Amino acid sequence: MAPKLLWRAPGPPPIVVLAEQSRRTLAFGNGTVQTCVDLAAPQRLELPYTRALAAALLLVRDAPLAAPPRSVLLLGLGGGALAHFLLHHFPPMRIHAVDSSADVIEAARRYFELPEGPALRVEHADARETLERTRSAHDLMLVDLFDASGLPPWVRGQAFLRSARDAMRPGAVLAVNFWVDDAGEFLEVMRSARDVFDGRVLALEVPGFRNLVAFALPAGPRRIALAELRRRAHALAARTGIDFQAIVASLADSNLVEAGDLVLVADGARE
Repeated sequence: MAPKLLWRAPGPPPIVVLAEQSRRTLAFGNGTVQTCVDLAAPQRLELPYTRALAAALLLVRDAPLAAPPRSVLLLGLGGGALAHFLLHHFPPMRIHAVDSSADVIEAARRYFELPEGPALRVEHADARETLERTRSAHDLMLVDLFDASGLPPWVRGQAFLRSARDAMRPGAVLAVNFWVDDAGEFLEVMRSARDVFDGRVLALEVPGFRNLVAFALPAGPRRIALAELRRRAHALAARTGIDFQAIVASLADSNLVEAGDLVLVADGARE
């Protein structure tokens, strides 16, 4: 049975919401799927790139279950899949979600059971404007700014990344969902991020997709013990059901490893 069309907004960008049993999908008019949420279990991340973004929890300064990030900035709300996930598993969090599309926000509220309340504040705004008025405010920042035209080119630029860095507290983690078509674009994205974050950047490719999630730390050590990441992955997997152990293995495959540590240096990424 084909999915049922629940809603269409002309845009720009054009947006549709589809339903198939308890599953809701938000897609752009060109067919690109932005969000998928199963209303029977909205805390479960359905799309691989959202699970990759959630892996930022592995890199927070303190053990994520003992001391989860308190202040989270979501740049790009979509249907609210990440908000559902974070608030279900880490209820002490307070999330500020920003989206430049009023239609996307309306869709999230009407069709995806967006868990708005004291823990989730939603703002209709441009991500750049939000960052310009934010300083040292957030422990975790997740960036997913795709629209019907793809990824805005300014997301790759150093001006945006510097603004993101300045909005983060010491010990915070930034995760950005990029789209790369070839090795040249991969290197361009990583060089730009490493320049802004003084080399404290890791890459995570999403198997089967052209998504590249870059993790950046504004400060902190240059080495991260894989043994500690595996311990965190085991604990997070037990709570969330996500195979974070496989994600740690992918991080080890895609980044520089020495003596059992991931090494974060400006010239250390594999090129």
